[in-house]
Amino acid sequence: MCQIVIISRVSQKFELQQGFTLIECLMVITIAGILLSMAVPSYNNHVGDNRMRDTINDISGALQFARSQAIRLRRDVMVCASADGDSCLSSDKWEEGWVVSYVDGSGTRLVLKVHQGLEGGTLRSSGLSNASRVNFNRTGSLVQGEQGGSFIACDNRGASDANAFVLSNLGFVHIAYDQDEDGIENDHSGTNVTCPNS
Repeated sequence: MCQIVIISRVSQKFELQQGFTLIECLMVITIAGILLSMAVPSYNNHVGDNRMRDTINDISGALQFARSQAIRLRRDVMVCASADGDSCLSSDKWEEGWVVSYVDGSGTRLVLKVHQGLEGGTLRSSGLSNASRVNFNRTGSLVQGEQGGSFIACDNRGASDANAFVLSNLGFVHIAYDQDEDGIENDHSGTNVTCPNS
């Protein structure tokens, strides 16, 4: 990478060889280090943003899939938080994974789709009637008595970098946005999204 200039004494003459001095090499390495130290945090933020967008796309895709299957099958279809891909959790820790399923005419529960847990961050629901599950009826709306809400993906950067979407009572999904322009997305009720501490 760096070639040090060597001045040799041959027959009382100085011969100059081409290359870089040690000072020049150190300056290049220092400047490269400074530029790299500025680029790495920006890259980490970019990776974090993409991871949360992927999470939001995955869960909203699962909900839209469940809604379409409820209409197609003319049966109630459920999406629930699940750590094992089979049983539903009683908490809203959607980051542990989720499963899409329905009960057929014989009373057998059939799993349509499973999503494994997230590698980092949290995915929580807010405002849903049941924080750990969503049920769609045969028309694609939430089943009677259930209320829509929000899903919020967070990482260690907090609410200012969170991503969210809103699920309506009719079963439609739309991306949350910052309605009051304070730098934090707003949930289904128009208030700032929050991230759990753990």
